[in-house]
Amino acid sequence: MKAMKRENRRRLLIQLRQQEMRYLELIDQTRVMIAKSSRLVEQSRKLLLVQRSGACKTKPAIVSPTVSRSL
Repeated sequence: MKAMKRENRRRLLIQLRQQEMRYLELIDQTRVMIAKSSRLVEQSRKLLLVQRSGACKTKPAIVSPTVSRSL
């Protein structure tokens, strides 16, 4: 009876350790995703500031087919 209880306890501890490792891995993945999201938010803010400041009011040059052939 004692041996069965010990074995059950041992199995439960192993399962708990495995579950803890999975949770820690998920926490790490979540931290990585939060960091990526933060970087994207910062990039978006910078782009909005540039756009609002008018620094990117220039339009890309459109080259007509006749001009592009002569180049």
